[in-house]
Amino acid sequence: MRKSRQAKLLIGLSMGWLLACGSPADEHATQTARLLSALRAEAVSERDSARQVWPDYFFTAADVPLVQAALAESYPDDSLRGGDTRRALLEVLAEFPAEIEAGPLAQVFAATDSLPRVRGRLLALLAETGQAQTLASLLPLAADDARIDWAEALTPVPAQPEVLAALLPQTKSLLKQPHLAPLWVLILAEGLDRGHLAPADLTPLADPLLTYGAQIPAGQAEAQAGFLRLTAHLGRDPRFNQVLGQALAGGERQLPAIAACLEVGIPVADSLIEGLAARAETRLPLYLLLQQQGQSHRFPPDFLGPVPMAAADLALWLARRGHEAGAPEWLATFPLQEQGLLMAFRFRQRGRWLLGLSGPQPADSSRFETGGYLTGSLMQPYRAYRLRRDVESYLEQLDAGYLLAD
Repeated sequence: MRKSRQAKLLIGLSMGWLLACGSPADEHATQTARLLSALRAEAVSERDSARQVWPDYFFTAADVPLVQAALAESYPDDSLRGGDTRRALLEVLAEFPAEIEAGPLAQVFAATDSLPRVRGRLLALLAETGQAQTLASLLPLAADDARIDWAEALTPVPAQPEVLAALLPQTKSLLKQPHLAPLWVLILAEGLDRGHLAPADLTPLADPLLTYGAQIPAGQAEAQAGFLRLTAHLGRDPRFNQVLGQALAGGERQLPAIAACLEVGIPVADSLIEGLAARAETRLPLYLLLQQQGQSHRFPPDFLGPVPMAAADLALWLARRGHEAGAPEWLATFPLQEQGLLMAFRFRQRGRWLLGLSGPQPADSSRFETGGYLTGSLMQPYRAYRLRRDVESYLEQLDAGYLLAD
């Protein structure tokens, strides 16, 4: 074994013993956790050889109760022992998920009431490793703690069918937590997207879900969008279908309802899209929504010209071989690739006008830099007198096989 490897092991071991000055319960766990942190940076093959040389300094499944006891020790989270050691101990549990027991972890929750990061990471660990019943037993102990990063703690849940099924009965209580309810509704919707839940699984929960949806305050767009996405999945239920229909009829929930229908595959009437395109305040959001869903072809072409789009703070010109929608006359003269599409659009951002140019992606896509607005777009300050030259320059770069960001 290399000398540098031996040195790292000895340093890690020494640090562990120096830090292990607390109670007997966490002495061995602390020094070993510190050693484990040093070893984690090494290759697996070297770690295996190290286990043969110093087998006593590595955790086994039999040590998991000791690790859980060490996690329950009360030392400050901002200290070296409280931060690094706890992270190392959590990594140990991740190696032996089958040995984790809910009872001792309940003690950890009791001891870490002031350590929301530890609690959140522990919940995420249980979700990642598929410890469904253990997570289900611990979640009620922390559900009212708004300090926990719940997005991190519960993000793994939709990908774990057994975990999702184990937590489903807690839906009613989770919907009563303002900091948790919007996230939990999104998790349910994603579970339906993945096929890990069926609409019938949520039928017994229809009443609390509908109550939650009716109580979402105005202006909480993300929560409204999440609920409507779930509603679209459950549209066969007359009650949810009615909610979706009311949202589609008008108001601030109309666009999120259309987005939910498009995501789930529910047909959206052309007349509804035309009505939104006819209104200046919804024209641009509708165009961006359809583009995001890959259905920009459904946007009425009559509203793509510079005059109607300018009313929506955006001027857009389209040029396609044999078709122009409100484009300057000179734009139609530019040679485009077969099936090519050129877009030039003006929009306001932070009080100034910007010009975006988007066209066919060159064959050498590895050299093609994308902008932030449309795939393959170039952003630059808008200057009306330079518009034609800017388009010419764009096409020259396109012909050269790449697009340079301004």
